[in-house]
Amino acid sequence: MRVPENKFYNEDFKEILNSYLGKRIEKSKFSELNFFYIYNMPEIKLEKDTLKIRINEEIDNFKWDIKFLDDIIKRRKSLVDKLKRNGYFCVVDDFQVEWRLIVGLGGVHPQETNMTLHHVYGIPYIPGSAIKGVTRQCVVLKYAEKSEVGEENFENKIREISKGIEEAEEKYEDLANIFGSKKRVGKVIFFDAYPVKEVKLKLDIMNVHYPGYYTGNEPPGDWQSPNPIKFLTVEKTVFNFLIAGREQSLVEKAFDYLKMALSEHGIGAKTRLGYGYFLK
Repeated sequence: MRVPENKFYNEDFKEILNSYLGKRIEKSKFSELNFFYIYNMPEIKLEKDTLKIRINEEIDNFKWDIKFLDDIIKRRKSLVDKLKRNGYFCVVDDFQVEWRLIVGLGGVHPQETNMTLHHVYGIPYIPGSAIKGVTRQCVVLKYAEKSEVGEENFENKIREISKGIEEAEEKYEDLANIFGSKKRVGKVIFFDAYPVKEVKLKLDIMNVHYPGYYTGNEPPGDWQSPNPIKFLTVEKTVFNFLIAGREQSLVEKAFDYLKMALSEHGIGAKTRLGYGYFLK
């Protein structure tokens, strides 16, 4: 994998890069490097007095050491054992990305696109907060659909159900117990989801056809040059999901909701285009 061009690195960092990596990052070095830092070394060039920052186009060649990923899952299994010994009921299962997944695409990053990476392991992962949020949203939508209100009242019904959960109304008692409300914390814990065995990275592209229009300077027109932006995704990778709680019935119900969210709602960015859906 090529080391990206960047003449703006300070001299000390350039010296370290040249002495340790040279012009390319060989596969034998992958196990020694944290991908978090590789991802945050974009291509930086000065073109016509404009600073261009783009993702390294060879970054999807990076491969993690299988033993490293296995060790992360072993730590997860150790955590599950400790939770069970302390009176928690746990449900753990693996789900595979149906096509591609991108979590954190809209996060702040100088290369215009981002990916959520674990701050210690440097691997793509799905934060527990995102899993809980998308599961809750999926359940709210399902409840709204069952109410069979007209299209004009559908959004009002969504707000009504969300408020009912927040206020822990009697008919939404189970949902309030799972996800929490203004009156109490949720009784189910949604843990981060980690990749299993192999992480398959894949560069993707979104093509902005009217950049002048989207920057607010011009009306849309075919005379404008498209501005292709490449971003990194995870493709057909298996993730390990874990939820836990002291009440078995709530945990099992929450996991059923989670499976529904992963297969029908998707998680992360671009779900309307088919990203973020999972298969069992």
